[in-house]
Amino acid sequence: MNKRNLQTQKLSPQSSVLSPEMSSVLSPQSLRVKICGITNLSDAEMAVAAGADFLGLILVPESPRSVRVETAREIVRSVAGKVRTVGVFRNQARDFVTECIGSIGFDYVQLHGCETPDECLGFSVPVIKALEISPKLTADVIELYRAKVEFLLFDRPKHGASPEWLAQAMDFLGKQNELPDYFFAGGLTAENVKPVAERLNPFGIDVASGVEKAPGMKDKRKVKAFFFNLQSR
Repeated sequence: MNKRNLQTQKLSPQSSVLSPEMSSVLSPQSLRVKICGITNLSDAEMAVAAGADFLGLILVPESPRSVRVETAREIVRSVAGKVRTVGVFRNQARDFVTECIGSIGFDYVQLHGCETPDECLGFSVPVIKALEISPKLTADVIELYRAKVEFLLFDRPKHGASPEWLAQAMDFLGKQNELPDYFFAGGLTAENVKPVAERLNPFGIDVASGVEKAPGMKDKRKVKAFFFNLQSR
C-alpha cells in the first residue's frame, strides 16, 4: 500500500460525517488544499465552494487572522460534512487547546509553535505539526516529529526569511529521503503554486495571505485563480 493510500485510511474515522462530494475530494491521488486564516462564515463557504479540502481557523490572539471561539464554533458547525476543519494554535496552554477542540468541534489541531514531539501527543483529534524550514531544521528533527503526528506542515519562518526562501525550501525538501506526506506553505500564490506543486508533489498545499485582499479577508478572485492554476497541472 502506498503512503497516499495509507494516509487516506488514517482519515477514514471521520469520513462518515462527510458528504459524498467531500469523500471524492479525498481520493488518494488528489492534492489537498488547506485555506488558512478563515475568519468569517462567508469566506468559509466561498472556500468550500471553490474546492478547499481543509479550512484553518487561527485561535492565536496576536495573529491578524485570529478568530473568536464563538465565531469559530459557528463556522465549523456551518461547514460540517463539507470540509475538514483545523484549529491552529501556537504555544498555548494544553487545557485551552483541548477545550477548543471539544467546544468548537475541530477535525484536526495544528500546533504552530515550539511544541516538542511528546507535547503533540494525547489530543482527541489528529495533529498537524508545523515546522519552519530554516537552517535549524534537519532530517533528524523531522524524524522525531513524524512518528508523533498525523501530518507535518512545512512553512516559512515568521521572521527573517530571505527572498530566496521558496527556492531554498524546495531544494531542502527535495534532498530529504522518504518524507512523510506533508502540507507545504509559505508565500504561495496563484502565480507560483503550480510549479511548486509539480516539483514537490506534497500531500497538501496550505495558503493564507496569497488569497487575501487584507489579513483575514479572502479575495474570491484570488481563490478562484489559485484553484484554477492547480487544476491546470
